[in-house]
Amino acid sequence: MYSSLLFATLCFVFLLVHLKKRGKADAQKLPPGPPPIPILGNIRGIDTRRPWRTYAKWGEKYGGIIYTRLLGQEIIVINSEKVAQDLLDRRSQNYSSRPASLIPINELLGTEFSSIFLPYGDRWRLHRRLFHQAFHLNTAPSFRPIQMQKAHDLIGNLLSAPSNYPTHLHILSISTIMAIVYDYKVTGTNDPIVVHVERAIDIGVNELRPSVAAVIAAFPFCE
Repeated sequence: MYSSLLFATLCFVFLLVHLKKRGKADAQKLPPGPPPIPILGNIRGIDTRRPWRTYAKWGEKYGGIIYTRLLGQEIIVINSEKVAQDLLDRRSQNYSSRPASLIPINELLGTEFSSIFLPYGDRWRLHRRLFHQAFHLNTAPSFRPIQMQKAHDLIGNLLSAPSNYPTHLHILSISTIMAIVYDYKVTGTNDPIVVHVERAIDIGVNELRPSVAAVIAAFPFCE
């Protein structure tokens, strides 16, 4: 009896939240997007494991910038490089912050220190300035010897085992990045540092998806 009453209460609360969100959305001029269903929004129509595929498909239908909603989480998806540059670069002060819904997940995973998850502010500007100084167009030629060495390594690997080209290309990307950023020489796909980094990336890709953030935002007790 109590569980049924609790379920009914939760449904009523979410209905009120949905109506409130819908009223706000109706009052604003939002980009086009897939029609949401009550309470759930567009969560049933999205590939939760590979959401970028769904976003790309929606982009073909609705354009370079679209609006969608997952539970109570409103999302603007940019499917155009030009739109991304206009909004996130030229008008970064207005649009380059991070959604508040990511904060609980970042705190759970310990990724709140990362540049890509920082909200817009002094610390974000410091990180961007340092990144710009290190990887500016004028500094790129200094990385050319490393890139040439890794390209030679790739050619050697392809000649010795051409059928393993996916692994060789993977090693090329990893070893180049690790050498430039950390001055670290990767020994192979089983390199312990690479294994840990790729594991962290897999966790991040799986747990920092908008659908996960929407669930955490809608059900804070899931933290």
